[in-house]
Amino acid sequence: MSIIIVDNLATNNSYASLAEAEAYFATRLHAGEWVKASELDKEKALITATSVIDSLSFSGRKYKEGNPGSEDYQSLEWPRYPEHSDPYLLGIPHLMNYTKETREWVDNAGTPIIPKALKDAVCEEAYFLIRAGRGLDKREHLKAQGLNSISYPDINETFITTTAICPAASRHLAKLDCIESSLRVVRG
Repeated sequence: MSIIIVDNLATNNSYASLAEAEAYFATRLHAGEWVKASELDKEKALITATSVIDSLSFSGRKYKEGNPGSEDYQSLEWPRYPEHSDPYLLGIPHLMNYTKETREWVDNAGTPIIPKALKDAVCEEAYFLIRAGRGLDKREHLKAQGLNSISYPDINETFITTTAICPAASRHLAKLDCIESSLRVVRG
């Protein structure tokens, strides 16, 4: 099994390549389980992490929305166009004097991209999957599966989860402001 990341969006199966993940973990503290994992397990974890993250409901729309087999088809949810009228989100950040990582959905030409925060989220989710497979981070694994609370003889814990992914990946995705929510704020 190998990661497929090419210019043809119809065949991608991961948002982050193995080389990108290795570079990410080269600077991450406490990445020992990643270093110990085989190359095959790392690739499987990145592909699975992409699949898990792709199961979330994202705001915006796909860059290519065609049917499988057509040239306007992309296999993954990203790249995406935002549904905002913010000039930065519409791909004209050069009209502003600053950049925001939270708005990196498109490049300077207005073409949707795979944001760094999304790649980092995939790396964190892949690492979480590797650790969960080895029996580490059991509480975090249960929380990511949707467990709301757990009780022990003298201890009760209640978890607040917003997504079905690990907390570190969720923090990276929060930078993109891309997860759709059923919560609506109404001002009156």
